[in-house]
Amino acid sequence: MNDQIDRQSLQTQIIEKASTDPAFKQALIKHPISTIEQLLGTKLPKFFDIKVVEESADTLYLVIPASQNAELSDSELDMVAGGKTEGLIEPDWKPLPPPNSGKLINPFQK
Repeated sequence: MNDQIDRQSLQTQIIEKASTDPAFKQALIKHPISTIEQLLGTKLPKFFDIKVVEESADTLYLVIPASQNAELSDSELDMVAGGKTEGLIEPDWKPLPPPNSGKLINPFQK
């Protein structure tokens, strides 16, 4: 399964929840990692970072994807070379429901 599609589906579901739940939206803006961890019921990897911004009528944010040829950091190389998996997202994600189903599924949970 394509990880990019799963990521986009999860992102869409989180945005939909934020648009219908003002308390969730404020928590997501102020504390994105802990809010998403609570929503998913799991801890995100330590090296993972999330930035949340709210667009306004006069500001447009463009997100430029990471280069497909991006190099791993020294610590990530050590994890791969040493066979460590602790703190890494496992690749066998569960399929997500259609975006408008109203149900969030944790793709990080087996």
